[in-house]
Amino acid sequence: MMGKLMQGLLLFLVVGMIGCAGGSSQTAQKASMPGVSRIDNATVEVVSKEQPLVGIGQYKNITVGNFEIPAEYQQDYPEAIRQFRVALISDLNGKNFFGKVTDGAEGKASKTTVQVSGKVLSMRIASTSARFWGGAMAGSSYIEVYLKLTDASTGKTVHEKVIATSNNAFGASWNMGSSDQSIPTDMAKIISEYLSAVLAVR
Repeated sequence: MMGKLMQGLLLFLVVGMIGCAGGSSQTAQKASMPGVSRIDNATVEVVSKEQPLVGIGQYKNITVGNFEIPAEYQQDYPEAIRQFRVALISDLNGKNFFGKVTDGAEGKASKTTVQVSGKVLSMRIASTSARFWGGAMAGSSYIEVYLKLTDASTGKTVHEKVIATSNNAFGASWNMGSSDQSIPTDMAKIISEYLSAVLAVR
């Protein structure tokens, strides 16, 4: 009898942890952005096949502007945007695709500069404890980002995109949640690759 009681209590705790795994939803939500195309299930390999944009000019430099994040996600994942921005700037620099990569807060940009900014539309990062106790039952982690490219000299929006990615819950259970915690930096690498593909010289 005591054994069954303990099993029931453990199950209750596990379910509770999964419910609080990070964020208010366990299912990726496709936010409505009328007129903006999207890439779902994005990976570095998938976005690398995107075709160069036509008719937006040649940009030699890029500056990383502000990425908004709703208060609920900022509260749940206070380090997510910082990790994302640091990784995005680092990965763009590492590609040596642009002549200069700067933080958008550093000042004015030239007419050969494009600014990348956007907003986190939805996000869920399963907590380490939820992944440990719940395994694959803790669900997938995901992030969905609205991406905007702006001509830095004119302020004109030249391109918009929604990009979403998620991890594999079973894979995350095997790697002890490392692919949960890396979701922000994974998205940064995906966006960096996307920018390299669509801004390539035509």
